[in-house]
Amino acid sequence: MNNTPKRAEDILKEQINGFHQYILSDTVALCYVSKSLCDLTGYAEDELLDESNDLYSSLIHPDDLKVYSSLFEKLLNGKDHASAKYHIKRKDNTLLYVLDSLSAIKLEDGTLLASSYLTDISEFESENDPVISNDKSIRYLKALSEVYDKIFEFNTSNNTIKCLYSNNSSMFKHFENIPMSLDEALEKWIMDSVDKEDVETVRAFFSDFSLNKFLKPDAKPPQITYKALSSDHVLRQYGGIFINVSESIGYYCCRRIHESEEVNDLKDQNLQLKEKMIHPANIIDVTQIPELNVFEIKEGEGGIIWNTQGSGK
Repeated sequence: MNNTPKRAEDILKEQINGFHQYILSDTVALCYVSKSLCDLTGYAEDELLDESNDLYSSLIHPDDLKVYSSLFEKLLNGKDHASAKYHIKRKDNTLLYVLDSLSAIKLEDGTLLASSYLTDISEFESENDPVISNDKSIRYLKALSEVYDKIFEFNTSNNTIKCLYSNNSSMFKHFENIPMSLDEALEKWIMDSVDKEDVETVRAFFSDFSLNKFLKPDAKPPQITYKALSSDHVLRQYGGIFINVSESIGYYCCRRIHESEEVNDLKDQNLQLKEKMIHPANIIDVTQIPELNVFEIKEGEGGIIWNTQGSGK
């Protein structure tokens, strides 16, 4: 659909970023969209044009709808030009921060035609733009949640911790997005859940965070492995990592290490050990070792003995 006849300047309009036109009457509706607007938003022409509805307005961030509407109020009240900044959501769900500049003219039949062009200012405004920053945080957390079972926000500026994400089976699900005292909540979790053998190691790990050792720009993301009670009250092994987000905020992400991963790690260690077995008394015919599910190594009179539980003979 294209209700506006092609004119000589249409060639120029195609080169203007985000160019589009509205017919302003009792309703506001797009009557022309350029290829550059389609490229900017990710939508095709027929997804934006409608004779009676402003489909473009569905792209506007809810917090910015009043700003967007005010543009047309100014033009309908006799202004020749109007401009405003607002956010639009592209078809791929990413947000753009745009500067919309409109001008209005009356056609020979009295129809009010508004021409608009958009400038993408996301790159220049994103650092100070809470909407863009929040959108990036949401997308970042979503990506992290596909890898980790739980994500906690540690905030040193107000000394709080809160659970940002936990899988459905987690006991932390009921406490999502509720800030708690960092020291109190952390110590309670350590004492109630962490295996006694790992308590001091875990406490020292988080103590380093409290001293801001993990938030230095050049610091590598610190990692830790420990055993703790799961939501079904079984002692399991977990791996955690701290990710630096800002000067005062860090994300602690953790996930359960499944037995298959533990077995693979142990197999790697065992393979390294085999390579070191150069003494004749310790040489083993590795072709005779069965496929192992659970295994350990211990010293015996004849050298190394493999104690296995698996598909051996």
